[in-house]
Amino acid sequence: MAGMRTRPPVEVMDYFIRQGTDADALAAELDTDEKRAEYIAAFYSTRLWAHPDAFSADDIAWHVQPFRDALKLRASFTNYESAFDATKRTEKPLYGRNSVTPTLILFGTSDHVIYPDFDLMAATVFEIHDGPIRIENCGHFVPWEAAEEFIFRTVDYCRGN
Repeated sequence: MAGMRTRPPVEVMDYFIRQGTDADALAAELDTDEKRAEYIAAFYSTRLWAHPDAFSADDIAWHVQPFRDALKLRASFTNYESAFDATKRTEKPLYGRNSVTPTLILFGTSDHVIYPDFDLMAATVFEIHDGPIRIENCGHFVPWEAAEEFIFRTVDYCRGN
């Protein structure tokens, strides 16, 4: 990974750090359905995950709905906690190259939350791969933001493998 940008911009890492290191306090602060909905809605609008205006108000409301439940929101933080605390992991992480699993690499260029060179990192890790295919005007939520291209690329890839 030498020379690759392997960390997201610091201005978008606060949620990751907070959910991973202070999850209980964050969950306690988000003590109403409305606060939880507002917190999650930001990821689909102003938090630089999605391409601008990729989600309508109705789309956001649909995606937010499960996280209005305090237990579901808190449970969603455990993935982040496991990045900071090995005791939160259910199994040993798989690191290193993968020379077995054929992989299709799609990357939304408007995703400012995942590592800037994530697509290149994936191409390094997965030896058998198609791509990376960079999708313009698309962010973190490729199946939603670029559904037609996602389906076309996935079906085409699966037919070839």
